Amino acid sequence: MEEFGIYAKQLKCKVTNAIKKFDRAWRIPCSIGFKQQDKTYVNEWMDVIVFQDLIPKCELIEKGDTITVFGRLTLSEYTDKKGDKKKNWQILCSEIRTDKKAVNYEQPPIEDIPF
Repeated sequence: MEEFGIYAKQLKCKVTNAIKKFDRAWRIPCSIGFKQQDKTYVNEWMDVIVFQDLIPKCELIEKGDTITVFGRLTLSEYTDKKGDKKKNWQILCSEIRTDKKAVNYEQPPIEDIPF
């Protein structure tokens, strides 16, 4: 398997499927779109890997949301069961931004405060 990595800075992508939640990391399937030199529009699918320290920021992210990602972009190639070479893009996330407001666990909801 071959791998290389470059830095992804302010990469905007759209969440295409449900988030896969694991103990230490979450995998967010996303797509990005860009224009090529011949002015054709291309979509590329990739996974955003979010580790434990950033998981609280990702709790409200759902399919269809647009997120901004910072991190290391990696490409790995593998051979599937049929013998075809496949490519797998991943971003190892160091920072993630979304328009949705994060949950504040320190402040109790107003309904729980007795008057």
